[in-house]
Amino acid sequence: MSDLINRIKSSLKDRQDLKQGVAAAAKLVRQKVNALELFRPTKYQEEVVLCGASEILVQGAPRSGKSTIVAAMIASYLTKTPITFSDGSKHYVREPGWMNRPVNLWLIGLQLNHIGQTIYRLLCKPGAFDMVRDKTTGMWRCWQPGIIPGDDAITVDERMPAPPFIPPTMVREESWSNKAAFQFESLTMTDGSTVYAYASSGKVKRGDPVNIIWIDEEIENSSHYAEWQSRISDRKGRIFWTSWPDASTPALLELYRRCENEREEVQAGSRKKADVVNYKFTSFKNPFIDDDEKRKRIEGWSEDQITARAMGDFVVGNILAYPEFNKRIHVVDYGDGHPLNDKVTDAMRRLNWNAPADWCVDIILDPGTARPALLWVAIPPESFWDDGEPYHIVFREM
Repeated sequence: MSDLINRIKSSLKDRQDLKQGVAAAAKLVRQKVNALELFRPTKYQEEVVLCGASEILVQGAPRSGKSTIVAAMIASYLTKTPITFSDGSKHYVREPGWMNRPVNLWLIGLQLNHIGQTIYRLLCKPGAFDMVRDKTTGMWRCWQPGIIPGDDAITVDERMPAPPFIPPTMVREESWSNKAAFQFESLTMTDGSTVYAYASSGKVKRGDPVNIIWIDEEIENSSHYAEWQSRISDRKGRIFWTSWPDASTPALLELYRRCENEREEVQAGSRKKADVVNYKFTSFKNPFIDDDEKRKRIEGWSEDQITARAMGDFVVGNILAYPEFNKRIHVVDYGDGHPLNDKVTDAMRRLNWNAPADWCVDIILDPGTARPALLWVAIPPESFWDDGEPYHIVFREM
């Protein structure tokens, strides 16, 4: 690099040109760094790379590394570059029969701007992971705190965002319906491979055979999933779905249940292999997040939020039909013996927030469009009516 900079120096006339020239030289050197060659997945991410199932659910908390590993796999598939494990072994994601043929990939998000802001950024922008100069070799390598001794002590100033997973030189063209609003539409690779983006809220795309479909986070129309499954059949393709465990998305919850059922069948010996597999990532395992930051998040979350956001589990036993319900706002209970508690609060607290046996209790059924809901409503007797008017207490929902 020093020789290149010196040659540029000799041909420049002023200080501004010098700055621009040095930056250009550094950029040329950085372009030789291949992000996928540097990237090293964690042990739990390696399992996803090795999985050959046709449908893979990577469920996990935010910042657990689920989208990063799938982005690396998508980039590996498009660029025909293997993913290197910590032991030095190399693993190609693209099937041998498709190595010399253009492939077609779909990216699915709630809206096009989610694809542009999140998926496109992971694939085509610097910084999907950090790289550092190795103190022994002087070469760039993946920053791996908790894995390589001493990396935990490397500061932000010593780290540098890695180049894009998909090098710009391998992209022939890209299309945006509105780049300012991050509404990404498509890109074409230099080998003719194509990537198209579709919003789950729009009309489902039909007709085209697809090699890989990547769905990220929740979708608006769960009925689209069956059509996406049909798109991969011609090419024996695969679907990856990365999402935090959102039990309010019917297709995601159904995929999770299918994964669990097939896993149990494989364990029982009634099925040879699972066609659908799920992996659960937790933020606790992510070595790239500081332990103190993990502690702060845990202390600020409810039990259900810890289950979903930290542990990566679906909260299927306590799904709220009305997620706006908040005990701190809608339940009139100031604590045991508090002077602001009224007679109704005291009576129900003594029964663990159940209505006394002599109260009238109505059950309201809301059939819903995706799932039913029930509300329990208690009517206290007249002796509890402070203002002389009857009132209702909603005390449970399911």
